[in-house]
Amino acid sequence: MKLPAITTKRLIIRPLKESDIKFFERQYSNPLVQKYTLLHFQNQDEIRDFYLRGCDLTTPDQFRLMLVFKDTLQEIGSIVFEHWDRHHHSVEIGYDLSPEFWGKGLMAEALNSILNFVFSQMKVNRLEATSNPTNHRSINLLKKIGFIQEGMLRQIYYFNSKYYDELIFSMLKEEWNKKKNGYLN
Repeated sequence: MKLPAITTKRLIIRPLKESDIKFFERQYSNPLVQKYTLLHFQNQDEIRDFYLRGCDLTTPDQFRLMLVFKDTLQEIGSIVFEHWDRHHHSVEIGYDLSPEFWGKGLMAEALNSILNFVFSQMKVNRLEATSNPTNHRSINLLKKIGFIQEGMLRQIYYFNSKYYDELIFSMLKEEWNKKKNGYLN
């Protein structure tokens, strides 16, 4: 699938470029970002491998898009699609945003714009997202956009000698179609 470049009021959502690696090296070395994700890399090589997997368009079930400011082209975050199941018409979405841009409505703007692409071009019926239960900004964002919290995956992850829970959310195509007129920019 040819990945789009989607423009919003303030952002461009585009496929990854080779130069984006610098953003990912900064982003995933940031303790504030690491607090809410299980992406803890030991060195720059691990970050580079992670980035290259996101660029690999031959991987049929995942890809990543970069968020940049429309006016400056500064990289500020990314959106990832994983576990794309074309038979069952489902995909999981994840996202990250540089902490200095938290609370400014940028990720809501990006996600609201990308959902039309997900449900029409990707032919998805079910979109899933997960969140760390302590990441209240992410939880509120998902609910604001129209995701429904389905439950908690208890002790689903093990990291640094500790088990972690994960909340699971979903949105169905029919739900997006009912809500999109009120959410689109």
